[in-house]
Amino acid sequence: MDYNNDGYVDLLAGDRYGDNWLFSRNSDGTLNEEGNIWADEGPINTTYNCSPYFTDWDEDGYLDLLIGGHETASTSAGFHHIYLNTDANPDSPIFTTYTDLGFYSQWRTTTEVYDLDRDGRKDLVMGYEMGQVYFAQNVGTNEDPEFTGYVQLESEGTPIDVGARARETIDDWNEDGIPDLIVANTTNDKIQVFLGYDVGVAEERSASLDQPFSLDVLGSPTRGLFSMRLNLPQNARVAFSIYTVDGREVSSFSRNLTQGVSAVPCEIGSYPPGVFYVTARAGRSTRVDRVVLIN
Repeated sequence: MDYNNDGYVDLLAGDRYGDNWLFSRNSDGTLNEEGNIWADEGPINTTYNCSPYFTDWDEDGYLDLLIGGHETASTSAGFHHIYLNTDANPDSPIFTTYTDLGFYSQWRTTTEVYDLDRDGRKDLVMGYEMGQVYFAQNVGTNEDPEFTGYVQLESEGTPIDVGARARETIDDWNEDGIPDLIVANTTNDKIQVFLGYDVGVAEERSASLDQPFSLDVLGSPTRGLFSMRLNLPQNARVAFSIYTVDGREVSSFSRNLTQGVSAVPCEIGSYPPGVFYVTARAGRSTRVDRVVLIN
């Protein structure tokens, strides 16, 4: 996540002792240690293992902070704390005292914010210490998320369990426009990929890869305007969507394009700076690229 809005992705890390550390990235890719993340004029410390994650929790255009962790070595002392950003300066977030989400008590859990069920509301995907991966559905709104429980994610009808310390991330691994699940573990030190598909159309999704077209984003990083260059094997109507990194669709439109190379302009300057994913769908084929929006 770009913490200070300079166009470079920064690093946020939690440690065993409950501290949360920020490392800003330079233009040459090196990192600077910025120190602990603070809230209400003091460094945030949860006393035990913690996993921080930046997200715009209340959709006000500024980064908030979600921390999963636990206060003691007890296996039932876990929590999720949300620290809202109250500062009007997007380059230097200031966080409030936390609110406890209150629905989860497992320990050593990593958490990612993502609209996994694609209903327009941010959900939570959680990798648990004992190897399971959980999904918590947002039953509130996108601006005011609410969670009342969680379920274990499955693969082909079998609950996902990688043995120990499941560390998850959501990404479109095979670039078919559908989120996939990537999980690391300490059981065999492997990284496993669980491909996602729309129920009832898995075979169609796979077949579409035999009829590819190309998509390239031009003009990234950008302050708003960029172009999408496509090379189509035939005339087609192409549907475009723009997503935030947590899977929320912020724009969609379609164009009738002719065979060969076409350039489609797009404007995203009204959104907060960050990384966005661009998808283009023609028939049963989908391609994905990314664009970085800066100040």
